[in-house]
Amino acid sequence: MSFAILLTAGLRTAYFGVHPDSSRLIVAAPGGVDVTLDAEYSHLILLVRMELLQRRLPAQCLARLTRAADRHGLSLAPNKLAGFRDWLTRILEHAFANPQAFEHAAVIASLEEGLLHWLAWLCVPSDSRPHAARRRWGLNRALEYLRNADVSRVSVADLCRVAQVSERTLRYAFRDELDLSPLAFLRRLRLHAARRELMNAESVLPRVTDVANRQGFLELGRFAADYRRLFGELPSETLVHRRAVEPSPLLLDGV
Repeated sequence: MSFAILLTAGLRTAYFGVHPDSSRLIVAAPGGVDVTLDAEYSHLILLVRMELLQRRLPAQCLARLTRAADRHGLSLAPNKLAGFRDWLTRILEHAFANPQAFEHAAVIASLEEGLLHWLAWLCVPSDSRPHAARRRWGLNRALEYLRNADVSRVSVADLCRVAQVSERTLRYAFRDELDLSPLAFLRRLRLHAARRELMNAESVLPRVTDVANRQGFLELGRFAADYRRLFGELPSETLVHRRAVEPSPLLLDGV
């Protein structure tokens, strides 16, 4: 499925013969997007495997996207579309600045998770809150699973499958009990995992970039900012402190 987001438009810019507006996400079935762009104007076109959407998106969200493809677009609140556009733009910027990050499976999984999170937020209509007992049951199952999981590879879809609840139910459960979304909670767990790796480094100290990528972080600036907000220091400072307290080889030899 194709998604197109306009960055800058000219007077003759059109998708499927219609000039775009700020509240419409262009959606097309497999086969491409019919677009006319004026010179020096730009857009983002995102191609997503249908298999991924069918496997990971809620059924009602996929149905809405399929209907939107028939109409070549999905009407949204302008702030929602702007948020999605800004997220994609940041991903592209970081991809150009740090292409080696895409060698890490955790980064690819994190990007897929972020994309699916955005599409679900854009497409799933709001409705009544799930029953409290169902929310608590799903939350407990998800947290139990996370105790022994490799958090760098866990997705929200994994949590929903283990908890046997919908993403909407799980989202309400995490918000009610932890004041975090499931995705934000996973990011926090990955930050803790990154800190453990930095603090437990052996004699050859790792690069902060490599540690971040292994935990699924592509946006290194955001990673560093979130890390400092949570732990009161930058990842590089953790490594400096680790180096400062590392025992001397002489002491290890008993001299």
